[in-house]
Amino acid sequence: MEIVPGEATLGASIYVVNLHRLDDRTGERIVAAWHAYGVLAFPEQHLDDDPLADIQTQGVRSLLDWAQAAVVGREATVRDIGRLTGTSSRVTGTPEQIAQQLATWQEAGIDGANVINATIPGSYTEFIEHVMPELRRRGLAKEAYAPGTLRRKIFGRDRLPPTHPATAYRGAFR
Repeated sequence: MEIVPGEATLGASIYVVNLHRLDDRTGERIVAAWHAYGVLAFPEQHLDDDPLADIQTQGVRSLLDWAQAAVVGREATVRDIGRLTGTSSRVTGTPEQIAQQLATWQEAGIDGANVINATIPGSYTEFIEHVMPELRRRGLAKEAYAPGTLRRKIFGRDRLPPTHPATAYRGAFR
């Protein structure tokens, strides 16, 4: 598989890959490229109407299952994956528009979202400085968090209990 970055800020072309026969490693590289470049083109491939059931892979089963669940009343196709991944999971706009989309998703039962960068650290800084205040204003994000480690919040203590097998490795990296 060959990944060629585009001339624009976002985008890359992927060559020498058969989307109908993906192994685990190739599937992982495609997802990593999607996260890195935001927009992917497959010039040697066609978004056709072949059913997803015809794709022989174990590497991207969750993506195929997601696409099938999103298509109602018929079998999902390769074309559906292109349509769904290009439109359904990316939110852009003003802080107010982004917060509104996240609110809509929350009302539908989504209880979290992953923020993926276009630039590092700029995307995260912009999200924190501009979108988070709007989410807090709407009650969709916390103003502050309870003190303590995650382990304390979940298990009630900062350290593993003495009976846990991992305690045998305490101090191993000092």
